[in-house]
This record gives sequence, structure tokens and C-alpha cells, in this order.
Amino acid sequence: MKNYLNEITELENQISEIHNERYLLENSNNEKVKEVLNEYFNVFREMEVTVRGTSAYFYLQNEEGYNKEIFSVYFDERYKEETQLRLSYYTTSTHSNFELERVVKLGSVAKTILDRGERILAEIFQVRKSDLEKSNELFSKELGLENQLRDYRKVAKADRRIQLELNLKSSDGIFLPTPKTISLKRNYSPKIDKIRIVEVSGKTCTVAIETGGGSYKTTESRVNIESLIDQIAYYF
Repeated sequence: MKNYLNEITELENQISEIHNERYLLENSNNEKVKEVLNEYFNVFREMEVTVRGTSAYFYLQNEEGYNKEIFSVYFDERYKEETQLRLSYYTTSTHSNFELERVVKLGSVAKTILDRGERILAEIFQVRKSDLEKSNELFSKELGLENQLRDYRKVAKADRRIQLELNLKSSDGIFLPTPKTISLKRNYSPKIDKIRIVEVSGKTCTVAIETGGGSYKTTESRVNIESLIDQIAYYF
């Protein structure tokens, strides 16, 4: 039986490289969108802006010296709805200078969205367009490779089970480097050093086992073959 380790490793490496490329592309695009938003909402760069996909978060330093989100802007495309900039913010009854300044800033942001919302959206989508197309291409390629990887793993798993069954039925059986607990019956799960199938009857079998470092040998009948192979495969 063929060993698919090389093919699986190669596919995993390719998927990892594409995933990393998509991550870098997304971060780069987020920075481009951030610059568009800075030009309209953060001219003096007094706020810290974080963009994640179709969401942008704006932070100011409060009286305690911590960055606090003062509002967020969303520009995702919603099903059967006209795309528009959506402003989100929290409300409070406090009278701190920070909160008063935040309200003033929110008024300015709301005015900008009212006056220039469509233009801002157009610029954002133009910035996102080329990178989004490239990202979709990479995603499609990654998905295809993942499907290939799943197929290889499925075949490799099936081959491994066949090999384990052959080993179990061989005269040597399977030796476990360290004793492993294997459920042979619902109420019988010994720690086994070595196991071998000595007879098969339909979906069950009789096994010869060694426990206690090989000091105790016995047999057990009517052991489910599929369950036995599953447990052995887990340990290997």
C-alpha cells in the first residue's frame, strides 16, 4: 500500500502558504481602507482606527489613559438592502469631559456620513475591489487543495486500517510499546501489551492478548472487529 505522507505534507504546506498570503492581503487591504476613513473621519489622526473586513472601530484615550472605543462604522453589503455606511455608538448619562468630547466627535462623524456617505462608500469599495478579487481566487484555490487533502487523508486512513487489520491477523500480532487500555467488551477494558486476532466470525473475532508486561496471556471471544481496529488506529 502506498504511503501518502509526502502528498499530504505537500498539500498542507501549500494550504498554509495560501492561507498566510490571504491573511497578509487582508491586513494590507484593511490598512488601505483605514487610510480612506482617516481622510474623512480622522484628519488630525487623534483617534486610533482598527479595520477588520467590513467594520471599522475608532478609539480615543480616556481620562485614565486607556483607549476606549467611541464609535464604529460598518460598510457590509446586506441582502436585499442598499449598502450604506452605518454608524454604531453607545449611549451614556455621564458628564465626563471625555464623554462630552465624544458626543461632539459623533456629531461631526454623523454630519460627514450624511454629506459624503456615498462618496466614502465608493472609495472604500474601489480600494477593496482588486484585493477582494485576489482574495476570492486564493480562497477558491485553498478550498480545492483542502478537498484534495481530505481525499488523501481518507484514502490514507482506509489503507492504515487495512494494514492494521493485516498486522492483527498475522502470527506476530501487534505489540504496543506501552500498555494501552483497549475495550474488548462493554465491561472489560484491560491494559494490553500485545494483541492478535486468532479467529474471525462475521463482525466479531477471538483475540489473544498479553498483559502485565507479557506475564499474563489469555484469549477473549466475540470482540467487535471494527471497534478493535478503531482503538488500535487511535494509538498508532
